[in-house]
Amino acid sequence: MTLTAAWFWPSVNSRKDALFAIEEAFWISVIASIFSLIFVLIEFLHGQESDFDILGLATSVFFAGVAFGIRRKSRIAATAGLVMYVLLRIFLLPPTGLGSFTIGALIALALLHGVRGTFAYHNLPPLLPGMPSIEQSFRAVAIDSHVSEQGTSKE
Repeated sequence: MTLTAAWFWPSVNSRKDALFAIEEAFWISVIASIFSLIFVLIEFLHGQESDFDILGLATSVFFAGVAFGIRRKSRIAATAGLVMYVLLRIFLLPPTGLGSFTIGALIALALLHGVRGTFAYHNLPPLLPGMPSIEQSFRAVAIDSHVSEQGTSKE
């Protein structure tokens, strides 16, 4: 699978791949929240105080909540984020035109990967109890290599 194909439709069959898709959707949600907040602040500082965009602020807070939910691997948060983003893009299509369609489609695709990742993560079998973490595995390998190095130097 090429890098482009892997990005446009990544595999979510393993725990690592599902977590990668979830992480991608988390960061996209964080970026959407930050950009929405920046645009609200610019509009507020540039305009008059009566022009405060409460809908833009609500959108920013919503995507921050979606990012938090996706980080916790919530299927509802991932689905709500994708649906809300697509609805916002449809709602904003007349004023913005098709100029930003490509970037919007890529963001929607990343959020779709988050939905796929969260659903796949919850369908994976649970980890076995007592299974060592990756950190513990590396620590064991380091101890084994250190012991074998000391054992060979004594010979």
